[in-house]
Amino acid sequence: MEIELITSSKYFSLISLVLSSPFDVDLLSMLSIKEKYLEEVINSISIKNPSNYKVVIDCGNGAAGCVAPDLFKRVGCEVVELYTEVDGNFPNHHPDPSKLENLQDLIDSVISNDADLGLAFDGDGDRVGLITNNGENIFPDKYMMMLSENILSKQ
Repeated sequence: MEIELITSSKYFSLISLVLSSPFDVDLLSMLSIKEKYLEEVINSISIKNPSNYKVVIDCGNGAAGCVAPDLFKRVGCEVVELYTEVDGNFPNHHPDPSKLENLQDLIDSVISNDADLGLAFDGDGDRVGLITNNGENIFPDKYMMMLSENILSKQ
């Protein structure tokens, strides 16, 4: 399989082509992939006794807000939501979990709700910050080592 890099000029050419092409509006339809995505994720993971876990989820008003809380609820966890309404103006704090100042509300909520875990997602939901039940940040290099150890132990 050959993979071709799509440069910005090719990308904009494609957009121009789509915008200038006549098409039948009746053929267009919206397709939500959320339910299928949630099913796939839920069927691919296993959490022992998920109802025993209380998770605080801070989406920072980013894209993960429309998926992450539902995912953890459907798995069976108790979920406390922070800033899960998607709003690209990010009215509560910048959605960057690598900055400790953006985690303070999550830390406070984990402690005040006696939660087991806090998760902070970045704006597009592809990075996550982890907060322990004691309100301590687990830095990405540490949880990467923990995940690697778990994966390698199964080989």
